[in-house]
Amino acid sequence: MILCTGYSDLINREKAISAGIREYLEKPVDIKELTRLIRSTLDESEARA
Repeated sequence: MILCTGYSDLINREKAISAGIREYLEKPVDIKELTRLIRSTLDESEARA
């Protein structure tokens, strides 16, 4: 799972990763970074199958 959020006092990168989120992005999101994270997340999932 990739979490994309705005500023939050409730969650940050460390909390998200420890909760099982694979990637964490804060808005505004750079489209190149988002596509890179999607590709790497899909590749990791495919390698585990």
